[in-house]
Amino acid sequence: MPRPTSLPRPSTPIVIECGPAERGGGTTDPTDGGGSKESAVLQPAEDENKYPEPTMFGPVLPSHGFFIRHARNIHLNNVEVVCIKEDARPAFVVQDVRGADFFRVKAQRPPDASTFALKNVADFSLTQSRPLPDTVLENVVERSSD
Repeated sequence: MPRPTSLPRPSTPIVIECGPAERGGGTTDPTDGGGSKESAVLQPAEDENKYPEPTMFGPVLPSHGFFIRHARNIHLNNVEVVCIKEDARPAFVVQDVRGADFFRVKAQRPPDASTFALKNVADFSLTQSRPLPDTVLENVVERSSD
């Protein structure tokens, strides 16, 4: 199904971002794909004084589905991330998060990309998200997973 032409940035992932003290979130439209391996390692700048609009992070973010940073108790259920074009970025980038539960999530990915990129994450769980195995992690400094 084609996207409405009024959406401003169809190549931007959904963003959940707050300043470390605030712990809230914001969203935008999902991606059309086409991201590179180089963009997968980008570290978007932080600005605690602004609402987290995707455009404030630059033209490209490190994920093609969800970029989640400085959040608590994130629960994603029955979510599917699909790209129109192949994308070399992870579907989910999760940074500085306490409590991240992913249940029945699916993500399209090329063979050489990760589904998840985790950095400074505590209390992470992934269940019934085929083809990925059920996973529970207490503390993650940095990890990518298929």
